[in-house]
Amino acid sequence: MQEVLSKFLLDEDSPLQKGKITYEGGKISYEYAGEIDHYIIECAKSVSAIDSAVDKVNQSLTILSYDYINSIGCEQYNLAEYIEFHIESYIIRAHSIYDRTLIFINKLLQLGIDNSYIGHGLIVSNENVKRFKLDKPLQALKKQFKTYHNIRNTIIHHDRYKDDEFDTVSLYHKVESLLKQSSKDPMLNEDVLEALTSEYLEAKTAELTENFNQIKEKLKLFLEESFKVYEHRKSQLKI
Repeated sequence: MQEVLSKFLLDEDSPLQKGKITYEGGKISYEYAGEIDHYIIECAKSVSAIDSAVDKVNQSLTILSYDYINSIGCEQYNLAEYIEFHIESYIIRAHSIYDRTLIFINKLLQLGIDNSYIGHGLIVSNENVKRFKLDKPLQALKKQFKTYHNIRNTIIHHDRYKDDEFDTVSLYHKVESLLKQSSKDPMLNEDVLEALTSEYLEAKTAELTENFNQIKEKLKLFLEESFKVYEHRKSQLKI
């Protein structure tokens, strides 16, 4: 996917590539030659935001490992709470990829919609989005987020991550934490609880990784189609 992202970010027509950058008073500014320069920079910023979201999701998966979480060693929270935090982080951050993709389309097609009003229905039904045939690859991308869409909304609005198997693991950890604080004997052998937690986390990480790979695959296809539109819009602005 980096290849298609580079097409936008390393565009030879960009003021960034032409050396039109000044640094003064602790601020960086760009010298705009006209509307085309503004268009290129705005698209580059929104593509960069997508790339940043992808990187953050990748980081969420990287640290979602039993050995890493167990090594944190903070007694204020039990292991299950750390696991829950990182799973929720993946679910929320993964959806931000799609949110930023919608903002990118707004810039790409210069729709002029305020970011606070941008949503799937508004964008996918837009006549310009349909005319440039971006609606179908966008809908294909949207499907990859459906698995965790309701869970994401639940986490954001009023509740926590819920999963029957995780809830069982979490309960064991919370009870064991309380027993330890009370200097009482553990309910489960430490090795048993470690194996139970590690197996759950390994399976969940594989599940989330597969979901992320599908997102990246559909996102790449969407961006490839978008780059064709980008080149077309640039050619119009050059006239």
